[in-house]
Amino acid sequence: MNQGKLRYEVVTDELSAFVSELPAGTKLPSVRNLMRRFNGSQATVDRSLLILEERSQIRRIHGRGYFRSSPASAEDLSNRSLRIDFCLFLLPDAIRNPFYSVMVADALESSRKLNCIMNIFVFDPDASAEDFRARIQMNQLDGLFVLGCPKVVFGQILHSMKIPFVQISPNSLDDRDLNCLTDNAEGVRLGVEHLVKLGHRRIAYLHGQGFGGCYMLAQEERIMGFYEAMRKYGLPVTASQVKYGGFTSEEGYTAARELLALPPELRPTAIFGNDHNAAGIYRAVQDAGLRIPEDISVMGFDNIPSQIALNPRLTSVEICFHELVAEQMGHLVDMIRKKQQQSGLVRSKVRLFCRESTGPAPENA
Repeated sequence: MNQGKLRYEVVTDELSAFVSELPAGTKLPSVRNLMRRFNGSQATVDRSLLILEERSQIRRIHGRGYFRSSPASAEDLSNRSLRIDFCLFLLPDAIRNPFYSVMVADALESSRKLNCIMNIFVFDPDASAEDFRARIQMNQLDGLFVLGCPKVVFGQILHSMKIPFVQISPNSLDDRDLNCLTDNAEGVRLGVEHLVKLGHRRIAYLHGQGFGGCYMLAQEERIMGFYEAMRKYGLPVTASQVKYGGFTSEEGYTAARELLALPPELRPTAIFGNDHNAAGIYRAVQDAGLRIPEDISVMGFDNIPSQIALNPRLTSVEICFHELVAEQMGHLVDMIRKKQQQSGLVRSKVRLFCRESTGPAPENA
């Protein structure tokens, strides 16, 4: 019966039969005992355990060992509250960003309306794939929202574990995933169009690509969107107009100071940044003895409620995440109940909120 099979395949079959006889929740013997029972090396037994884990026949709890799973039936899933986790791939300091607070609040509200239990956790973008697998196994979840996933391998792990998930603003794309991205190009176009209608021709753009040493797909799309929008309106773009402005007040201040130090004929009349570095841009304009919006117009991106406190109030592009999260939460629940991962690319809508930080370009510009 086992003729032609590799040793790990034989051990996997025997181990699977052994596990199937155990009551749900039973802890498996130690790896050393399994090696003796099935006459296999540690490498062979480890490989077999991994295969059974990917089949959801067993689950590993970090620091405790392997246990017989109790797979839920379709009826079970329809009659109980689903456990949906929200994993944020963020650097330690980034979690204080108010943008994420708004998104998490939307996710919690959407999960509550669907009678789901939501657990929120932050995961180190630089952690290993095995660390991610161990965390997901420990959490014992039904489905997952993933924000800012930096590596395709993390999605591959979720596929192998048959856990439905939705990617929010991923930094790498896999065609098998359900990916949700902001319509970044449209957001930048709206901002540039608004400034052009006010008569601005020298517009600077402050991006956040490379923040914390990380590549961000959204920032790449916004940079390309800025070049495309400027091209559409026949406006020149020089290297000095597109600068790194990060996501902090200090970074925004540094970048804006460099822009405002340019000769008057090259100095921008409008700076398009984001809501996170806008306070720094305001301070740089003030330190240069200039006024907003009389001398320099300032635009943000994200429309974070806390930035309304800026004086003058900040014109900003809003990402309609509330609608997106509510819609995708419904899709995730549907995927969990059908035990089927959906795929595709969804773009969240954007809209412009015009306030007092943008005004007509100076007459002498």
